[in-house]
Amino acid sequence: MVRCGYSHPPVRVEDKVYDLDHLKAFCLRLEGHARDGADLIVRIRFCNHVYSIGNHGTAGTLLRDENGQERFFCPQRYQLSLQLPRLCRNMIRQKFPTWISQDKRRVRNLAVAGRNPRRGQQAYHVYYTLWPSHRPGLDVEMEIVSAYNRACFLPRAKRQTVLQVIKRCYYDDKRQP
Repeated sequence: MVRCGYSHPPVRVEDKVYDLDHLKAFCLRLEGHARDGADLIVRIRFCNHVYSIGNHGTAGTLLRDENGQERFFCPQRYQLSLQLPRLCRNMIRQKFPTWISQDKRRVRNLAVAGRNPRRGQQAYHVYYTLWPSHRPGLDVEMEIVSAYNRACFLPRAKRQTVLQVIKRCYYDDKRQP
């Protein structure tokens, strides 16, 4: 695993400090998946939506997301975020199923809800997007846009694996979704 330089500062809530070092960006090497059998390098980074919620009458520690929108620290999302780096590695290497999901603002992202998601089952959903990297030594950028528990809604359309979508991004040199 190669470390990359994207991190989140600690968050203070009352007298408690929440360390976010587990959400530092990192690179994952996928051996033999690039052109001519070379390794494909994916940089994975996390938005603060994985440990914050929108303003729904919430009081608490105010944060701003990547677009300057107000968000509030969420201890439940923070606890779930502790598993995200390991989960991201697993969802790629173990070929978890993925599909396109549209949020309430009609923004399309890719979604994952575990290795064997079941319709209606409560599951930790990870929402992400991919694009070709323009940084030397990196092939694909993966941004974890959000992650939270919810009932699983699986589209009827054919699902692909996370690895297949990463490779499509790389080989087609095109943002996914």
